[in-house]
Amino acid sequence: MCDECKRQNSAQRQRRNYHILIAIFLVPLPYILISLNLSHASIQKSFQALSIP
Repeated sequence: MCDECKRQNSAQRQRRNYHILIAIFLVPLPYILISLNLSHASIQKSFQALSIP
């Protein structure tokens, strides 16, 4: 392979790795947000239970 082909291949591989990283970060995001929302709601409930004598 010529140097230009090698360069293009490595650039494509890096771009693919970048996409995989983005996917790895984006896929769990909704689950993380949902769990944060749930924990936030439970924290609010516990605070309300504490504040009510």
